[in-house]
Amino acid sequence: MRRILSVCLLTAVVSCSGKPPREEGAGRPVDLPPSPMLVEPAPVGPAPNPGLAPPEPPKVKPKSDVLTLEEVQAGLARFPAVALSLPADGLDADLLPVVARLVEAARVMDELFLLQVSPENPETRAAILRAVEQDPTQKPFLDYFDLMAGPWDRLEQEKPFWGKAKKPAGAGFYEAGVTREAFEAHLTTLEGALGIEKDRARRLKIQEELDGMKSRFTVIGRKDGAFASIPYHERYRELLARAAAALGEAAKLTKEPSLRRYLTLRAKALLDGRTLESDLAWLDLKGPVEFLIGPHEVHEDGLMGYKASYEAFLGLVDRGWSARLAELRSWRRELEAALPYDAKLRPVRLREVPIAVVDQLFAAGSARAGLQTMAVDLPPDGEARARKGSRLVLFSNVARAKFDAVLAPVAKAVINPAQLEHVTFDAFFTHALHHELTHGLGPVTVRVDRKDVEIRLLLLDHYPANEEARADVGALVGLEAMVRLARVPEASLKAAYVTWVASIFRGVRFGAESAQGKARLMAFHFLAEQKALVVDPATLTVTVAFDRMPQACRDFVAELLKIQTAGDPEAAAALEKKYGEMSSTVRKIVAKLKDVPVDISPRFPVLEKLNQP
Repeated sequence: MRRILSVCLLTAVVSCSGKPPREEGAGRPVDLPPSPMLVEPAPVGPAPNPGLAPPEPPKVKPKSDVLTLEEVQAGLARFPAVALSLPADGLDADLLPVVARLVEAARVMDELFLLQVSPENPETRAAILRAVEQDPTQKPFLDYFDLMAGPWDRLEQEKPFWGKAKKPAGAGFYEAGVTREAFEAHLTTLEGALGIEKDRARRLKIQEELDGMKSRFTVIGRKDGAFASIPYHERYRELLARAAAALGEAAKLTKEPSLRRYLTLRAKALLDGRTLESDLAWLDLKGPVEFLIGPHEVHEDGLMGYKASYEAFLGLVDRGWSARLAELRSWRRELEAALPYDAKLRPVRLREVPIAVVDQLFAAGSARAGLQTMAVDLPPDGEARARKGSRLVLFSNVARAKFDAVLAPVAKAVINPAQLEHVTFDAFFTHALHHELTHGLGPVTVRVDRKDVEIRLLLLDHYPANEEARADVGALVGLEAMVRLARVPEASLKAAYVTWVASIFRGVRFGAESAQGKARLMAFHFLAEQKALVVDPATLTVTVAFDRMPQACRDFVAELLKIQTAGDPEAAAALEKKYGEMSSTVRKIVAKLKDVPVDISPRFPVLEKLNQP
């Protein structure tokens, strides 16, 4: 998070100045494993690698005002409709009434999120529907509107495809015309007034106004010409009442006490805006049903990064992959010992990384817009995380759908045909689990002036990419150790290597500036420099050198851990600069993927079981 992010979702952090950091991927649900960027190393320093193409600036596409019907049809083709597999067991007759009420509540999140994207969205959709009724050839516009949750293409810098209006940076969270500069100036005024006000009652009033402006659960309007915050539970009262009623009915029907408690508290939270108790209750959720609903992620707020979007996920625990996860957990000591760093710096107690593996039954709201997430890391609330931590939920059937529709064809285009047999879903999803477990291994703090200081604070803005790279390649190092201990067969390691390399290309089209993207660029450049990965310049396919890969991976992780245990931001920056740049080679490889789907458009077979459209 996607935490998105690390690969898990990252909680949005705001400074006292009201200027939130702009870390790429912060607060986003993430598609796991993080999409690495497969490139050849750009020449660095006086001794560039021979035969590797130098970096070249990205080509700027000609600008046009609005996407055409043909472009919208091409956009839809990038998201093939895929029915998510249902679990073979678990969805019994006793659960169906509960699931029906949860789906009913979740569907309200679709309506709410549309309003959050733009208050004009319902009217815009109605206009498109009228156009389709008059001319059925316009149907792609309606389908694309539903996929993108509005008339703007999320994969084309929010370019409009119905009407010419530009999407406001603040979406529907801020009144039209509000700028970041004006809003920051207002926050600065409030903070200044708070600093000099002596009267306690006035200080409380100013603090309340400031908190309302920065709150994740308010929309910003104007009253008498001045900024004013309106709580979600007031602005969206009628819709939230419908969702809360459905949750209340589901709570009465379920036999699982922890789910009943969460649903009861969440229904109340939707109506009063106080989410802490229900967030804590979600962390205690047990039983076969995985469900979360409410305003979570802030990525839709492009103005300030403050405001949370409504979404919902419903799933059933995947028993098979949950058992595999439990097996991996039992190897944590051995996986920790496999990481190449000074034994004297190893933690006495390993960190626990709560993970649930589920089959997704339904998703709604922000979770359905554009690219589909393969995992969420919640809750985002800082107080809830401080008290009980967070929990990562991985959607195994979504991962399977992405593998079949996207990764498999990507692999055919970019992997040496002689190694294609090693590309498997088992390797893809197992690496995702190893990656997340690896985040819980290794050092957390270092001694500075006789005090323990968190590594993330020392490495500053270079920490996310460094840590993502450590988890991604550290997962491969751990798996190789399990092969040496005869826990898994050698064939699993070969599959992990090749499938990981193929998955690099699956995400390269989404950009290379995120922490995840930089991490994979760094990893690939280093491994290519060690000749563990080789690109054929004629075919632009990649071959994994199985004999070189284990040591090259260990050397790369050792370098990352050396930087972490030294708490050295300059070294982290240097490593990122040396290995984290794009080259013309990657652009040529990506060009081969122009006809490969970008993602999936999920269909939910559970709706047929519930007799719902």
